[in-house]
Amino acid sequence: MKRTVISLTATLLLTAPASAQTAVIPRYGCGTGCAVTVKQLSPPRRLNTQWAVVRAQSTTTMVNFKGKPLSEFRGMKLPAVRSGYNFANCRQGLYAQSDTPEVPLDRIRNVLTLNGDKKTATVYGSIYRQWDALCRAIKD
Repeated sequence: MKRTVISLTATLLLTAPASAQTAVIPRYGCGTGCAVTVKQLSPPRRLNTQWAVVRAQSTTTMVNFKGKPLSEFRGMKLPAVRSGYNFANCRQGLYAQSDTPEVPLDRIRNVLTLNGDKKTATVYGSIYRQWDALCRAIKD
């Protein structure tokens, strides 16, 4: 009995669950007092030879200058929860988000600036870091 419990525990510790947070960045800033927490809802998968996708849920929260959570900001109820899909074209450095599982052709963004620098600033929504996490998770 004791041996079975140890074996089962070791198996549980070594097996990564399908909900492991490998294809998303768990949290990023969105401005002063603003943060987005991301939860991966599905394993990452390839759509085709170019695009990878993962289902994710993001929760936006904001605090005032005293650190007190806000319940509303500019007409948006907080915390704001959104479920959708993150897409990455790892070869071309492209990233997109959508409410549907199809790549939104009108919302594809380049993860690099015109100078070739990574777009890591929160003004861009940390798209380089999000693209990088999905590409690393889907890598063979």
